[in-house]
This record gives sequence, C-alpha cells and structure tokens, in this order.
Amino acid sequence: MLRPLRPAILAAALLAAPAALAGPAADKTAEHLYAGTLKAGEIELQAMAIASPDDAEAVAGLGMLQFAEAIERFAQGMYRHGLEPGGRSFGPLLRMPLPYNPSPEPLSYEELRAIFTTLSSDLDLAESTLSRVGAREVKLPLATGRIRIDANGDGTAGENEQLIALAFGDSAPAEFKAQNEAFVVAFDTADIYWLRGYANLLATVSDFWLAFDFRETFDLTFHLIFPRAGLPNGTALATPALLSGMRADEFADVIALIHLIDWPVADRARLKGLAARGLAVIDLNRKTWAAARAETDDDREWLPAPGQKSGVMVGMEVTDERLDAWLAALTEAEAVLNGTKLAGHWRFAKGFNLPRVLDEMQSFDLVLWLTGHAALPFLDDGPIASSAAFDNAERVFAGDILTYAFWFN
Repeated sequence: MLRPLRPAILAAALLAAPAALAGPAADKTAEHLYAGTLKAGEIELQAMAIASPDDAEAVAGLGMLQFAEAIERFAQGMYRHGLEPGGRSFGPLLRMPLPYNPSPEPLSYEELRAIFTTLSSDLDLAESTLSRVGAREVKLPLATGRIRIDANGDGTAGENEQLIALAFGDSAPAEFKAQNEAFVVAFDTADIYWLRGYANLLATVSDFWLAFDFRETFDLTFHLIFPRAGLPNGTALATPALLSGMRADEFADVIALIHLIDWPVADRARLKGLAARGLAVIDLNRKTWAAARAETDDDREWLPAPGQKSGVMVGMEVTDERLDAWLAALTEAEAVLNGTKLAGHWRFAKGFNLPRVLDEMQSFDLVLWLTGHAALPFLDDGPIASSAAFDNAERVFAGDILTYAFWFN
C-alpha cells in the first residue's frame, strides 16, 4: 500500500525543489491530465509529435495520455458492470477504487474477456509510443493528485474522479487532499522506462486471464466481484446463509473460487507471451535504474536514485545496497523466465522449466501447482534459481520488499 505523504516533509520537498525545465508538450500533457480530457489530449499531442519529431516530450506526453486512457477505459468497463470487490482482493485488475454504480449493466463472460482484450491492446499502444522516447532527456512536471479520469463514463471527469478522490474517497481530510493536489513530480527519462515497465506488467495480468478459459469460475463465483451484474448463478447464491450464527455463504464462494481455478488453456500465444512480457519488465527496470543513477539533478523525483530525495514514498530509502540486491533478484527471475535456470518447488529436489510449462501445459490447476502434483510432468535436472538472492533482498529491504516491489515494478 502506498504510504501517505507526510505534510512537513512534503512542504520541505516542494520548497526545496528547483523549477523543472519543460516545454509546451509537457504543459499540454498536464493540462489534459488535470482536466481528464484524455482523448483530446492524445489528438493534440499526436499532432505535436508529428510536427516536431525531435520533441521527445511530445512523444512522452502522448504515451502518458494513452496509458491514462487505457486505465480509464478499463475503469469504465468495471464501473459499467458494478465492480464491487469490497475488502477482498481478486488481483490487481479486479480491485479498483471506483464510484458506486447504482444501476450496473449485466455482464457476460464474453464481455469480460473483451474488456481484458481491450486493456492489453491499449497498454501495448501506450508502451509502443513511450518506447519512441528512448534514452532522450524529458521533463514532465505533474501534480499527480490533480490527474482525473472519467471513471464512470459519463463524458466528464469530475472532481470526485481525481486520482486522490478515487483512492481515498470521502475519508481523506481536506488538508491531506490539498497537499496531494499541490504535490508535483518531475517525471523524467527514468520514469518513462518505469511507466513502460508498468504497462507491460499490467498487460501481463490481463493476458494471464485471457490465456485461460475461466468460464465456469465466472459463472459460479464472480458474483462476489460483480454482485449486481446479473451473473448466471448470482441470485441463487446471493442469499445470506448462516452456520452456527455466522455468515458462511461468502466464505463458501471463496472456497469454490479457489477450487474452480482449474482452467484449460484458451490462448497458447498469450500464455507463451507471458515470459516475454516478464523479460521486458526486467529489462525496462534495469534501464530505469541505470538512467536514474546517471542523473545529475535532484528534481522532485518519482524514483530517487541513491543520494536523491523523494516525497512520494516517505521513509522508504533507496540505497545502493538495496538497488544492487533488487537487481540481483531480478537476474535470478530473468533466468527462470528465459529457461536458463529451473524454477524451484518446495516439494522437490528438482526444478521445472517455466518456458516448457507455458508451451506444453494443457490447464492451470492452482491447488495442484501449490501441492506439487501439477509440476510432476515438468520436473527436470539442471541448475535451479537460487533463493539466496531473494533472501538477501528480503533482508536488505528489512522485510518490506513487497511494498518496494509495488513501487519499483
């Protein structure tokens, strides 16, 4: 979870930060992100990028707007069908802070797959655009709390659709909201690599859903996530049931959901492509930190290299030791993804070749993978990825590596 910005440190960071030098494209990017006029911004930045091919900030701004559009379009799909995960998490794409929809539309399995398909293609478009920035220097100052998306799809991005309002709703004190609206991050080349990595990461999650046929899971349990979207068995299973005075129906549905994760492969190309996406995320993460470490300024950093400040994740220091440990862990993960090392399993002395799993497995059974039974056909002799790098990263990050991983991607 992102930690709230502390007022004193935030104010000091704002006062101490030097003015970022940015061109007209950066100003236009901010203008459209603050107004939530993403499509109009995309058209305007596209024209600027065509008129001035050497304007890297126009390309970066265009890619940022396309990324925001991808999230907006997905949010609208979730809102349209009444996404309501409550306090449960069904993955990073099925737990979004959205306004309450009083009249959701019915949702079919095919429609949900279409929403995921659109998300993957939208993210790929944004990543492709951002890749055109390359290593060129850019500077795009943004007050991130002022960014808006039209989450409910009514054609206007209202004040309650600012990112800060979507994230915290009415629970955020006015002072906290004002501070976050004023907080500026100067996004630079390192952050463009980071955003490209996140585009691939989110598309990986979307493609994972699309790689399998999860229709039965949808039919029998997705009323937990879309309770008012007319799912096939939602009405019959929504009746509260008590056992020994305790609500047991939702607990039973969660057990059923886990049991039903035995999904046949539906799209082999997307399944095999998960490894390539993972490798792209790792490559872009390396480029992110190489660019950050090469910076000579200290200008309102989103991802601070050692020696730079950040008001974004207060109290979370980035040191050379931590970066080296992080990158070493990524190297082990990379070896698993490209098949030069085997993935270990708690139950076996041998490991399994992940690319071969993605190429050959016919279905994904979560429980049998956890118990080891599903891994049996794929066990092989060879070097197994060392857990030492991951153990060292856990030690260096003082047990908080998951929070850092969410930030670093």
